[in-house]
Amino acid sequence: MERLFARGEDPYRYRTSSYEQARFQKTVEVLRDRRFHRILEVGCGEGVLSRDLVQRTDVLVALDISAAALERARVQLDPWKQRVQFVQGNIRKWIQDCGHHSFDLIVLSEVLYYLGEKEQKGTFLEFSFLDFLKDVSERLGPEGWILLAHGFCNPRERKIREGYGQRLAHQGLRLKGEWVAGEFEHDKGSARCLIQLFSK
Repeated sequence: MERLFARGEDPYRYRTSSYEQARFQKTVEVLRDRRFHRILEVGCGEGVLSRDLVQRTDVLVALDISAAALERARVQLDPWKQRVQFVQGNIRKWIQDCGHHSFDLIVLSEVLYYLGEKEQKGTFLEFSFLDFLKDVSERLGPEGWILLAHGFCNPRERKIREGYGQRLAHQGLRLKGEWVAGEFEHDKGSARCLIQLFSK
């Protein structure tokens, strides 16, 4: 990720892609009008989605593994800098070491497929992936929500994305709703985004 963001700004075209803009818009829509006390955004990148999230919360913890991405996020979020805590680190380790902090919204958007799950014949084999989801679930405060948003291009990939949600449900969370963004002609071909919202 550091090499990717070091090559230049907006490597995923989040700011210019019609697909990415539709994905972000739907992600924010599913949160409805709820306001949050503390939001954790995992994989905040350059802060494109963060600009919407920070306006819905008292505290936004914006975490990314890339220092280059976080520097750009600081610029994006400068008008709300009093409300933002920037964290550079690996979410697997950070979630275990962040003390007793809890969140009433945790956003995992386009990140879970980077965290080392292995899929074979429909079954995840890496138990540490399940441990990570357990750690995340335990950071939810009362009535907290977890939002998942992950792209897919075919039925097989969608099934894997649905598997993320199934594993959260096994942690005792309840699926509040499921949506698909990108079901129209756009600049990223067959890409779609599965968005799932879970509650404690």
